[in-house]
Amino acid sequence: MVNMTVTSLLMYLTCVSIYGVEGSFLDGSRTGNGVYRRHTSDVYYGSFLKGRFNGQGMNVYADGKIFIGNWENGKKNGSGKKISADDNIQEGVWKNDKLLN
Repeated sequence: MVNMTVTSLLMYLTCVSIYGVEGSFLDGSRTGNGVYRRHTSDVYYGSFLKGRFNGQGMNVYADGKIFIGNWENGKKNGSGKKISADDNIQEGVWKNDKLLN
């Protein structure tokens, strides 16, 4: 369902060490693959379209949660998996940031 592996996650986490944005820009907006580190210590790795999370991506939250899956217009949409800090897993189809099943 979700193609990103734990090995991929660890490789991404070790490659990025600063706050800000890395990746491609088009007309001043993040577009294509990249990394976005927020001041809250949340980190998103994946695809962007016009500055928003869009396509395959992974968000690692400061509280230990991880979401791996599809994004559309900055929200979780499509297949995805949310893993809590205590390893509780919610997996299925998401729409507008909410798990449907």
